[in-house]
This record gives sequence, structure tokens and C-alpha cells, in this order.
Amino acid sequence: MAKKVPLQPENFELETNTVWAFPNRGKWATHDAKYRGNCSHYIPRNVILRYSSEGDTVLDQFVGGGTTAVEAKLTGRNFIGFV
Repeated sequence: MAKKVPLQPENFELETNTVWAFPNRGKWATHDAKYRGNCSHYIPRNVILRYSSEGDTVLDQFVGGGTTAVEAKLTGRNFIGFV
């Protein structure tokens, strides 16, 4: 039987200072911490939660691996991206 992957991070806390450090890259939803080419999933999650509300639209004009798109959907935002 396949192992279930959580859809949300465990013990997530919004960053409140100006220096962000994420020793754990995160393993939830479709994120794979083994691939080092993407940014830490905590970065777009923090920015999205701080500067938008549920139902808002997040624009990522450089989609790349889709980390921001996944975080937007997981946090209840709409998403527009350009590849």
C-alpha cells in the first residue's frame, strides 16, 4: 500500500522576523525535497499567507517547478502562471 503524503505541512508557523531559515525543505502535497532546483516550499507559503487572503489570485510570471502554484491552491487562492 502506498504511503499517504500529507497535503499541509506539520507545525507550520508564519515567519515573523526579517531572517528566514528553513532547515527542512518540506515534504507535503506534490513537493519533493530531493529536487534541489526548486525553492523551499515555505517561502511562497509565507509570502502568500502574509500578503493575500483566501479567494485572491496569485500571479507567478516565472512558474518553473510550480511550487508557488501548489501553495496557492493549498491555501485557498486562485492562481495564474506563465511558463
